[in-house]
Order: sequence, then structure tokens, then C-alpha cells
Amino acid sequence: MKIEKYQLETTNDGLKYFFDSIGKTTIEKIVYYQQFPSSIIIKVGLPPELEVYNLAFGDRIAGTDDFSDKMPSNNGDMEKVLATVVDTTFYFWKKYPQANLFLTGSSISRTYLYQKKIERYWDEITEVAYVAGRFDSQFELFEKGKNYDAFLIIRKR
Repeated sequence: MKIEKYQLETTNDGLKYFFDSIGKTTIEKIVYYQQFPSSIIIKVGLPPELEVYNLAFGDRIAGTDDFSDKMPSNNGDMEKVLATVVDTTFYFWKKYPQANLFLTGSSISRTYLYQKKIERYWDEITEVAYVAGRFDSQFELFEKGKNYDAFLIIRKR
């Protein structure tokens, strides 16, 4: 993605990333990678032997290292925020090269937004990763124009 990105800070384990969204106001953001246990991997429709991390992000809750992904920020910098979140995946994969990323929105409209961004940046994404979408509780190779409720991003090795 050739979009300007925000400067990142990270934890030593490479599982949390922090940055400021600067638009109408300044909003602290957190990107968090959390490994799924095999019971959850099976529940989301994947083979239990996969190393899968949930990619989540949102607005930092003041005074904590936690965040909320429920309310839209409407800060006027969505493209830059999403490009920054995507940028964290490259740092994350340096520490966890076998990791696969699970992504879904906190609402149907956010999941749809992620799908549209995957479609828009398809050429850049497929240079570094394979994309699967979950449809009817099963993952399949991503098809443009088909509505999915979750995504699996598999880094090309």
C-alpha cells in the first residue's frame, strides 16, 4: 500500500502496536495480535494444527492497554489508519513467520469495509499473502464480489 502511515510503537513480544490517529482530533490506537487456542481455531472452521492469530484494533481506552472496536472514530484518516494496521503485519510476521491472520469486523459493516479494502488493494496483498474468506462457516479462496464474514490471511513463504 503506497499510502502514508503513522509511526508505530510496539511491545517487546511484537503482539501489540500503538499509534496516534491524527485527524479531527488525536486518537490513540492499538493493534493487537492474539493467538487462538486450537479449540477456537476449530470453532472458526480451520484445521487445529494451524498457527492462527486474531488481528484486532481499535481506540485505546484511556489509562489502559485495552481498546474498543465498537464505535467509529470518524477522524477523517481511515485510509492512513488502515494502512498503518496493515503495516503492523509485516513487523508481526518478522517475529511470528508461521502465523496466519484471522480478521473480522466488530460489525457487518466493518467486515464489509475490510472486504472492500482487500478488493481494492488485491494486487499488493497477493504479492505477499494468500487470502481466504469464510462463507457458510467454511473458508475458501477469496473471490472478489462475494460477501464473507471473516478472512484468513496466509503469508507467502
